[in-house]
Amino acid sequence: MHSCVRFWEETGLTVSSTPRLIWQRTHRFGRSGNCTEQHEDIYLVVAPRFQPTSAHNPEQSEVGIFREFRWWSATALGAAGNDVFAPRSLPSLVAGILAKGPPPQPISLRD
Repeated sequence: MHSCVRFWEETGLTVSSTPRLIWQRTHRFGRSGNCTEQHEDIYLVVAPRFQPTSAHNPEQSEVGIFREFRWWSATALGAAGNDVFAPRSLPSLVAGILAKGPPPQPISLRD
């Protein structure tokens, strides 16, 4: 499936061109008694503020997993304390992009 469609499904954002792939992650987790391996491609998208939603997600089993969507400033992300992100190192990864720009090639994440 084209990545631009995935943005709409996951967030409700319409993206007109293919954005830059910056991170890739493989994650294993249990759900409904099954072990699932999930492969994630994470893109850098520059967009105006919009109201994110998971309402367009065709996988109804996934819609209930999202607790909330919200905007984070870089400062708030770095001071998140006990909040858990996926990937877990998201605050430091975002800080790295703000300090140095996006990586020249996608980075494989290990968390």
